[in-house]
Amino acid sequence: AIKDYENLDMENMKITFRRGENTSSYPFWNLLNGPLADAMWHTGQVVSHRRSSGNPFDSTVSLFSGKKRK
Repeated sequence: AIKDYENLDMENMKITFRRGENTSSYPFWNLLNGPLADAMWHTGQVVSHRRSSGNPFDSTVSLFSGKKRK
């Protein structure tokens, strides 16, 4: 766990994987890219399936707040 949040250097933080003698390091953000891309992909699938089933997303709903606009 990270305890000193104020002094984190997120731009240069690395995630290191070790397998036996081999190690490989990647930027921290690569750890987030996969799950975020997957979430966006599936959100698009849900919207597409709703449209094709005749139940499209209500365009008067704010995607940011989740509230229906007047």
